[in-house]
Amino acid sequence: MRKYNWIWGFSLCMIIIGLGFWGTHVHDITLKKNHVVVCATILSVNIEKQYYVDYEFVFNGKSIKEQASCLKVTKDNYDDGLRKILVVVSKENPHVNNLLENQDDFIKYNIIPADTVGVLCSYISN
Repeated sequence: MRKYNWIWGFSLCMIIIGLGFWGTHVHDITLKKNHVVVCATILSVNIEKQYYVDYEFVFNGKSIKEQASCLKVTKDNYDDGLRKILVVVSKENPHVNNLLENQDDFIKYNIIPADTVGVLCSYISN
């Protein structure tokens, strides 16, 4: 029996990795189907093994605070005084959201110009 313990461990690891990929896939599909674009305020940028941004936005009158990994360009913009960023948010669950940091993000989530009409972000330093 001990001879096959590594198979159980390996199988468990593969299941956990698969669930992680599935969760990310479902997150992305949800944002592609039914989303809105809002302006968020960047509260802070932290550096651990990668860059993390703490941000806040208002959705349906409620303030939502989130943390996500971000690109170096977002950290550089924050250091230069840029405290606003566009975020794509699921209309069904505002905690399903993602930063829109570059053109690829707009393509990934099928963001069209009409999605950003009326979204005003003041890019002036606080």
